[in-house]
Amino acid sequence: MNSRGRHFSAIFPRLGSRLARAVAIAAALLALGGCVPEAGAPPPRVEAAPPPVAKAPALPPAPKADPVPESPASAPGETRDSADTDEAPVVVGILLPLSGDERELGRAMLSGAMMAVFDHAAPGLALKPYDTAGTPAGAAEAAAAALKDGARLLLGPLFSDSVAAVAPVAERAGVNVVAFTNDRAAAGRGVFILGHHLEPQIRAVLAYAGGRGIRSLAVLVPTGRFGAQAAVAADAAAREAGIRVHEIAVYTDDVPSIDRAVRRLARYDGRKAALSERRTALKRRGDPESLAILERLKNRDTLGNVGFDAILVPSGSSPVYAIAARLPYYDIPSDRVRVLGISTWDRLELRYEPALRGAWYASPATELGSLFERRFSEFFGKPPGPLAALAYDAAAVAALLGRRPGADFGVPALRDARGFEGASGLFRFHADGLSERSYAIVEVGEDGVKPVSPARRSFDAPRAEASLETPTRTN
Repeated sequence: MNSRGRHFSAIFPRLGSRLARAVAIAAALLALGGCVPEAGAPPPRVEAAPPPVAKAPALPPAPKADPVPESPASAPGETRDSADTDEAPVVVGILLPLSGDERELGRAMLSGAMMAVFDHAAPGLALKPYDTAGTPAGAAEAAAAALKDGARLLLGPLFSDSVAAVAPVAERAGVNVVAFTNDRAAAGRGVFILGHHLEPQIRAVLAYAGGRGIRSLAVLVPTGRFGAQAAVAADAAAREAGIRVHEIAVYTDDVPSIDRAVRRLARYDGRKAALSERRTALKRRGDPESLAILERLKNRDTLGNVGFDAILVPSGSSPVYAIAARLPYYDIPSDRVRVLGISTWDRLELRYEPALRGAWYASPATELGSLFERRFSEFFGKPPGPLAALAYDAAAVAALLGRRPGADFGVPALRDARGFEGASGLFRFHADGLSERSYAIVEVGEDGVKPVSPARRSFDAPRAEASLETPTRTN
């Protein structure tokens, strides 16, 4: 698809001779506390993987282990391509936790962002990292430093409380923010949320489930704001999909609480009591037919249905494993109750949980995302982690908008109705600052997960007048 296609397609080039030079330059700059170098002149066309070709520079370097200063300056001895000019660079600041408890996550995200700069940026755009230290105060200071350095767009920060601290600083400067949080409360007033927030994921998986016969739903959510948002989203999405919400159960982040919540949803005590009463009645009758029924019930733990044919578990990591282990224990039959989830499940090894075989969940996984992961791992020697793709996409959007005359990072440009397709899937921003995304539905099997409903490749929306300068895809 050419540059006037429907949306931005991130094409990831293979390793090339330009890579080593780019790595050496950027690694040296980061070691000296400098910013990521400006992108050089576009190289010759390079073979892409998969087969199409793209005009894009090679992969960027890994982040340096030392923290990046809050207000990085051009490092001594900075090397630029011969095509560089003496004009002032277009500065984009990226605010990440490069020190503190989340420094490894922040550095992986910085690596992903630098990949996008080398893949897509034109000469004259400089992506400068600023360390938030993972705190609201650090994020506000980082934003102020970036704006002082002339940043025309801010990428990040990561956490919602840090976004809240950055928002008024950016708003006073008239600079927009593309934040990595998934907290919808942080959106608005020039802040655009790139993270995967709950509502579209829950809507996608329930729409798919409703279209395949699911009619009654149990919902199991954690306490707190996240759980409250999930419950509200599930109720609304279920109505849209023609599904009745049977019950919403809440648990705290500990095993006994999860155990109690699953037991209550399963109506385990009542169903166990019903089985005991049934056995007593059959024994009292004592006729051959009753004794035959009693024999068939001898391996049963409960009697009666749970009252729902799907259970939504919008959680990640340890709660999912703990919940999955308790579904068969409390006699919630996997052959009659479908488990549903969200994109955080992408990080889990679900195939080892028998109770989750056949489960469906919403995922941003695409071929481009898989290609991004392979490229990242090939060079950096480790997986990109859960949020590096978001950082890639944010920096790619900045790079592509920065190629326009005057480097337009205004609200209309960010809200291009065609959207953008990147490593984290297809997305576009709305006026309220939230992102709309397209999700695939994947099914868990013994050998892993497989897509059962692909994500959309474009939005059904009017074309934007302006066209993004994207790499050319040919067949």
